[in-house]
Amino acid sequence: MPLNLSELPFSVPYATWGAAGIGALISVRVMSRLVFGKKSGGSSGFAGPAASAQAADASAAQEETSAAEAEREQAEREQEQLALEQAVREQTEQEIINELFEMADDGRETPEQREEREKEEEREEELGHKREELQGLREIYADLGKQIADLAAKGLSVAETAQTLATNDAARLPADEMRRLIDAMSAFLDKQSEKSAHETVNADHERRAALSALKRGDYEEAFDYLDRRAEAAESKMKGTRRGDLRAEAREEAVFLHRALAVLARPVDVERSFEALKEADALSPNDPATEMMIGQLMAETGNFKGAELYYGKAASRGGEDAEIAATRLQDMRFGRVALEAARIRRNYEERFADDTVRTDTRAKTAVRDNSPAFDMEEWREQAQNVME
Repeated sequence: MPLNLSELPFSVPYATWGAAGIGALISVRVMSRLVFGKKSGGSSGFAGPAASAQAADASAAQEETSAAEAEREQAEREQEQLALEQAVREQTEQEIINELFEMADDGRETPEQREEREKEEEREEELGHKREELQGLREIYADLGKQIADLAAKGLSVAETAQTLATNDAARLPADEMRRLIDAMSAFLDKQSEKSAHETVNADHERRAALSALKRGDYEEAFDYLDRRAEAAESKMKGTRRGDLRAEAREEAVFLHRALAVLARPVDVERSFEALKEADALSPNDPATEMMIGQLMAETGNFKGAELYYGKAASRGGEDAEIAATRLQDMRFGRVALEAARIRRNYEERFADDTVRTDTRAKTAVRDNSPAFDMEEWREQAQNVME
């Protein structure tokens, strides 16, 4: 349908409009869109200031959010700093308290020291407190050890060595103790059989060094040598499944522990006792070990423990059992004799005290009654005069 310009709401004539007028009209509408941001035919109004205000509000809100976030982070940092300072303060206070407790506990034993003391008390309770008799054996064992080594160097067997020492006045030991000492010394005298010549040379060198240490009185080195050999035998025993090899290694370990116990007996009674317990653990119910434990207990004054182990050994049978039975009987008679001697000594002391007191009372009576004797004499004289 053609456009009727006469119907437009303008009072200008048609000719005035023409193509130029239409172009102007279009330009006005385009400028209106650019300026007001509205589509033609839409609602009227100026939108620019409102958008700017909205953007400003958004920016302000964002700034407020950022500021709140910064304040929160600052508060968290301050809280962490306070917590750290509190922890440091508490740690410092605890260190001060610990130091004060340490100062207060100065001189008190630590748990490790208490454990060691309890072990020592247990060993002393098992062994007793006597040591004089064992200390007297030290020189005897040192002298006999050298004699045994010299006789072995001359080629004498164990039996020949025992017979030679038994006839010697320097023996000074019972026959069974002499036999055990010779057996113990054999650990330093017999060459060890090893798998290779290299190992044999090293083993013999170590053996000779230990024997030299024993002769010059360096007992710790000699005892450590026996300890190492015993540990090697126990490792061999645990490392094989063959019954014969296990039995052989066990026998060797028990022998070495006993040798250490014999040689340490007059030097370090605690170490001797520990070695005997090792031997007893490896070979329980062995009368030789039980008899040696009983003897060591008796020598240190633990007669109750000695009676127990002597009794165990005596019930096994064999030569060591007979020795244990004899030692048990001797110990009982010895204790009875000691008790009788103690009773007699106490009686004699009491009798001596009574004698002194009686004599003192008599002298005191004479001194106190001396005027009475004078008075009696005066009466006699007066009676004579009256007659």
